[in-house]
Amino acid sequence: MISRLVFAGILTAGTAGLAQNRVRFEQSTEVFVERDRRGQPHTGKVLAAIQPRSDDLPLFAAGTIIKLIREGYTGILIRTTNVEMAGSGATVGEVVLNNEKDNAAIARAMGLKKVYNLGYRNHMMEASLHNELRSRLVFIFRLMKVDTVICYDPWATMKHFDAGLRPHSVPEKYYFARSATGEPRG
Repeated sequence: MISRLVFAGILTAGTAGLAQNRVRFEQSTEVFVERDRRGQPHTGKVLAAIQPRSDDLPLFAAGTIIKLIREGYTGILIRTTNVEMAGSGATVGEVVLNNEKDNAAIARAMGLKKVYNLGYRNHMMEASLHNELRSRLVFIFRLMKVDTVICYDPWATMKHFDAGLRPHSVPEKYYFARSATGEPRG
């Protein structure tokens, strides 16, 4: 599935009433295979590949990541959990360490230059503070000046389908900020 956010309209200062930014969400069920682009059109861009466990990206997105790195991206890997419930090792500590080593090997194999292990407990993300996780990701995105993110689709939750719900996207979104530049005011 290809998803795109298309922004139309401009938020202008001094506009009477409510200013609107219209966002249209387009979905396509067509399969699209993007071939390698010539040269390195993404030189200077940074890609953040995010996975909960050490095997998620290799199973579902390695081809895309490797393609984008060949096209010039510098890639970083962010693993959110310590995967203490799965893997080899006689103790929980050995399992966590072995999974960290596997994660580093995966990063090297895909050409990702830096690894961030956030260390949340495996299958316990709901118990984690979402604000903390969000803050840590935002910090890494700003630190590394991330241009592109590859991760699980946060809206693709299979439990909802089991309950008879169908996909639904919000057709209109409104965004606000403290300042137009994103810089805090003094």
